[in-house]
Amino acid sequence: MDNKFYVSYEVASLLKEKGYDGDAEYAYHENGNFSHWGRNVNDIDYLYAAPTKAEAIDWLDSKGIMISPHPVTILREDGTTGIHWSCHIVQKDGTWHKTEDLPTRLEAEEAAIIKACELL
Repeated sequence: MDNKFYVSYEVASLLKEKGYDGDAEYAYHENGNFSHWGRNVNDIDYLYAAPTKAEAIDWLDSKGIMISPHPVTILREDGTTGIHWSCHIVQKDGTWHKTEDLPTRLEAEEAAIIKACELL
């Protein structure tokens, strides 16, 4: 299991605060330890569900907030180009936000999930 695809402890606690009710086989304990739980953890007070980033994005979509990752071409100091990632966050009223450009898609998705949770 590669936990880079799962939300961080910070995001898991934000999702719990915002009422995340999706399934999650993995969880964070209050002390931040990440572990396999094997069943839905949402009703256990001392656990924070740790969905994958994709599952968290789907849940936010069900709440009216869409997250869309986009590659961004960057110009490096040496004159070469590279790719960074950002995410557009669109609320159901049409208001949109953009994350900063980050080196990986997973980092951009994590930043977008945090921003989206703040908008709930």
